Amino acid sequence: MIVAIDEFGDFDPKSDRYNFFVAALINQENEYYSLIKKNFQDWKDSISKEKWDKNEEVKGRDLNCFELESFVSKVISDKEAPISFLQIRIKPCDNDDELIEKFRQIEVKKIEKLIELTLEKGFKKKAEQYRQLIKWYNKRNKHQYLKILLLTQIIPPALEKAIGVSLIYSHYFRKDKNLMNIKFQIDKDFINPDGHAKLYFGELLRHAFYTYTKEHPIPILDTWIETGHPFMDKYIVKGRMNAKEILQDNLHFLESHENFEIQIADILCTIVNKYHNQGKCKETYGKLLDSFPEKATLDIVEIRLNPDYDENIDVEIID
Repeated sequence: MIVAIDEFGDFDPKSDRYNFFVAALINQENEYYSLIKKNFQDWKDSISKEKWDKNEEVKGRDLNCFELESFVSKVISDKEAPISFLQIRIKPCDNDDELIEKFRQIEVKKIEKLIELTLEKGFKKKAEQYRQLIKWYNKRNKHQYLKILLLTQIIPPALEKAIGVSLIYSHYFRKDKNLMNIKFQIDKDFINPDGHAKLYFGELLRHAFYTYTKEHPIPILDTWIETGHPFMDKYIVKGRMNAKEILQDNLHFLESHENFEIQIADILCTIVNKYHNQGKCKETYGKLLDSFPEKATLDIVEIRLNPDYDENIDVEIID
């Protein structure tokens, strides 16, 4: 399964509209992946070349409701290869500067606690990595902090959903490629994929995922416990999921014009924004939900920082 993620909004702390991240789940079994790619290219070819940028990419923000509706019909809702999605949003102005800084410092205290634990175990190199993480984290402005917050909050449920959808595909198609090779493609922004930023973000993400799975165990089939399965051998360690390969080796920050999957996520962001922030493209958004009536209306997660949040900084070293 390929999980493509893009965002909409400037994440300005003063913004009074919803800012989003959207994840599109794309079937990567060869015949279905090829069909999705063809559907997207055929739809793109129907859009006036005047709306293609210098990289031959069509940005969602330049599309009207008619063009967005055709995108839903031709790309998202194809009966042979539908694309599932989920969205997470925040209205920045609902979280004042003091509250944002409070949450940042809670995370810093957790990292400082991890430094203590790693030093106690003699992991000096790891402790230094955490020290550098604190420096990097404290240098992020509030716009970037909110982006990091939402990105670390959408990836764990997106992975959970990718596994669930892959299980369904595995059952019906008797193929495990989606389940055994989950990848994340994220639109490159302020996180340089070749520098230390990805490493630091990865540490924040690993702990966000660890926290998430405590309350939301990763779905597996009961029969696997008795019969075994390659997924169990690869990812399940002592009853918990070890997602290091997915969240480290298979998570990439990429240029959108080079990856049509991210372009799909970008256009989904535009539809979500036009509907929730502008009250436009209602028919388009309705068709989007009609593609997955049993789940789509539930897959909107809204983040609001809790001023009464328990500042417990108990942490564990994650191998």
